[in-house]
Amino acid sequence: MPGYRDLSRRQFSRGLGGLATSFVVLGASERVASAAPSAAQTRRKINLAGRQRMLSQRIAKAAFMFQLEVEPDRHLEMLATAHDLFDTTLKDLRRGNPDLFLDPEENLEVIKGLGRVSSAWSPYRSAVKEVIEAQQVSAINLFAIVRANLPVLKASHAVVQSLEAAYGGAGAGQSELARTINVAGRQRMLTQKMTKESCQLSIYGRPKELRAQLSETITLFDTSLKALTGAEGEVSVVPAPTQAISDKLAEVDTIWQEFGAVMSEIAGGRQPTMAEYAYMSTKNDVLLKTMNEAVGLYENVDG
Repeated sequence: MPGYRDLSRRQFSRGLGGLATSFVVLGASERVASAAPSAAQTRRKINLAGRQRMLSQRIAKAAFMFQLEVEPDRHLEMLATAHDLFDTTLKDLRRGNPDLFLDPEENLEVIKGLGRVSSAWSPYRSAVKEVIEAQQVSAINLFAIVRANLPVLKASHAVVQSLEAAYGGAGAGQSELARTINVAGRQRMLTQKMTKESCQLSIYGRPKELRAQLSETITLFDTSLKALTGAEGEVSVVPAPTQAISDKLAEVDTIWQEFGAVMSEIAGGRQPTMAEYAYMSTKNDVLLKTMNEAVGLYENVDG
């Protein structure tokens, strides 16, 4: 997707082990002043805006897993939860939310970007709500979800980039740390996007194009993780600033070696089996949860 290589009310209940809670709480230990965007406030905004990218793909993934009848009850619940969290966070990013230690947005470019997200979200939101209410995915809704999820992702990514440009330079070293939180946060999205693309192979779309997209998603996750862990320097990020972050990234890498191998085989041309979809259903959330914990650690880095 253009821009992705430019690197310069419910709990997640069934089977997710408090994942939604961690999305709300991780990184929220510092209460920040609303008078100006401090370094802590900048990190909070980038984390939450970056989470919207993940949710845009989690929604589609959940809908496709539900359509494939892979743990349908869990994925219908996941769909509703991700929908609600995206919707409320979009409002919170604009208006602020003291419970999330989030100030109202005042930067005009960011506000305009949030408006573009809202416009892209409208048709996506409508299709998803119909699925939730009907508890089935119609052909019309399936097409709408396929068509709408990437524009929402693109608009959400642009907001993160605008936040980084507007606030990332507030203090020594903060520009690099803001970029690192952006990249680390994007990894959460990529876990959902690659799983969504694997599901879509069995539902809707041109297999050759979908496998090319999946391959690109896998490569971006892999190269970004190598940059974050210091194995490669292609991406401009801060080396893990604490031992806790280094350890957490090592944990992510261990999970990724197994999960990424399965994804690569599918990208290479093998059609996923239902057993593999069941594996993805569990393992992609383990990878997501662990990466989210790493992002929370980055957000709370001192300085």
